[in-house]
Amino acid sequence: MRNLLILLFLIICLCSCNLVGEGRSTGLDDRSLTQSAELIPTPGSDSTCTITGYLFENVKEPSSIVGASLYLGEIISNNEGDPVMATMNRISSLRAVTDSNGRFIFVEVPANNYYSLIFDRVTDSFMLYDPKDSGDFIIQCNGGSVLNLGELVYDVLP
Repeated sequence: MRNLLILLFLIICLCSCNLVGEGRSTGLDDRSLTQSAELIPTPGSDSTCTITGYLFENVKEPSSIVGASLYLGEIISNNEGDPVMATMNRISSLRAVTDSNGRFIFVEVPANNYYSLIFDRVTDSFMLYDPKDSGDFIIQCNGGSVLNLGELVYDVLP
């Protein structure tokens, strides 16, 4: 029975590996952030927020990344308050999957904490950098708000 469970787990993992990051749709032209704003869930309380955005690859001809798993990794600071690392757990960390437009939405995010956006490929994970300046991408949202990260366009994703 144990061997059967292990085999089932491995099959599920292999199927999941094949799904992540395969689908891509081209173009930025068919969607509007303002038109789809009503589809973004508002936070349920002042102690949570919603974080949303779009994930694209290829700066010259952006194409949306479909089916990508993203996590919010909690930033851990040193004694001086400087961020030193991000933690992510595939079971307990907040997760979003990009839709056919590359859109992701994290709901009920604990407010006033610092987070990093983590791109997960099942076998490994990568902390995303700020695509505007290639610096650290540290996210913080206020309670009761919706934080729109906009279009995150990367030349190449890992």
